[in-house]
Amino acid sequence: MFQGLGPKQWRVGAAVGVMRHLLAVIFLLAAAKASALPIVSLSPSATALGFNESFTIDVLASDIDIEDALLAFGFDVSTDSGVTFNAATVAAPFLDDSAFFVATDVAGSIFPAISGGNILLASLEFTTGLSEGLWEIAIGSAPPELGISEGLFTTSGTTNILESLSIRVSERTPVPLPGTLPLLLM
Repeated sequence: MFQGLGPKQWRVGAAVGVMRHLLAVIFLLAAAKASALPIVSLSPSATALGFNESFTIDVLASDIDIEDALLAFGFDVSTDSGVTFNAATVAAPFLDDSAFFVATDVAGSIFPAISGGNILLASLEFTTGLSEGLWEIAIGSAPPELGISEGLFTTSGTTNILESLSIRVSERTPVPLPGTLPLLLM
């Protein structure tokens, strides 16, 4: 009479074990999603430029979760000698807080906090020099131990910023204009 219960109990026990593992995996995936860090990216208007040309780079934030919305940001801009950083425009709806932080090149804040993907933080303006080469442009936040308020500030904490890209500068050959005499003779 009790012989049929052994395998049935084993099947129930195995099913409970599988369910525990499945719940553990679901919990870990949910925890990983909750702890996903925001991503900062750079989007240049051009990557191959001539001498003394102006260009912009948009600074974007993505993966900003609604439970960990973005409140503020701050970062420094660094360039190689072949490129000059001219100015930054903090994007609306952020307030430009750059003047309040002497040691920070670009800073902005917003209240209420914002979430979403491809959020434009700022547009950076540059000019190329008169030297050919592959020049690096980087943005970054100072480490917290320096006491400078930089990074992405969300409702749950701060994420450091470190992103860079390269711009190729080369002499552009001007296109010769046709002579006016042959045109007039036509």
